[in-house]
Amino acid sequence: MKILLSAICLFAALFAFGQDQKTPKRVNNDSAWQKLLFERDRRFIGKQYDSFSFTIKGDSSFSNADISGKVTFINFWFETCPPCVAEFEALNRLYLEYKNDNRFTFVSFTSDSPETATAVKQKYNLQFPIISIKKEECYRLNQQNGFPTSIILTRDGVIHFIHTGGSLEKEEINTYFNDSVYPAINAALAK
Repeated sequence: MKILLSAICLFAALFAFGQDQKTPKRVNNDSAWQKLLFERDRRFIGKQYDSFSFTIKGDSSFSNADISGKVTFINFWFETCPPCVAEFEALNRLYLEYKNDNRFTFVSFTSDSPETATAVKQKYNLQFPIISIKKEECYRLNQQNGFPTSIILTRDGVIHFIHTGGSLEKEEINTYFNDSVYPAINAALAK
């Protein structure tokens, strides 16, 4: 019994003295995750964007030809994605700021049905055009990323900017658009 009690005391003493008395730092998983996504997405910069062609509303079509020669902002979202919905206000501002620039085009792809996309457009007063495509096509065109994903293409269809993920905080969303998206669009337009 003495041996067992001595072993417990020795273990307790070693354990107590082996602990760091500093308060552990909280790891910001969002920041670490964003850094990982940034590194992953960066490998697509400078590559030609995938070709696509979709039939819209039964009779019209939309393809790479429709964005050729223009700087293109593409956003991928779906209704039940909270960070996607949180970006809607900033996306509206972006669309309205550049919609009259004939060197620029804005494309919004969703995997939601056309009916759901129309309802979301009305609910959030979205001004930008929305194209419903199959989920598999969303993933193919957003480089197998999650949602939301934003991509900016140069006039020759090369990926200039790509970002995946988002915040629920309005201030962080505005900072992201002001510090990353707008400068990337303006740099692409200046080329």
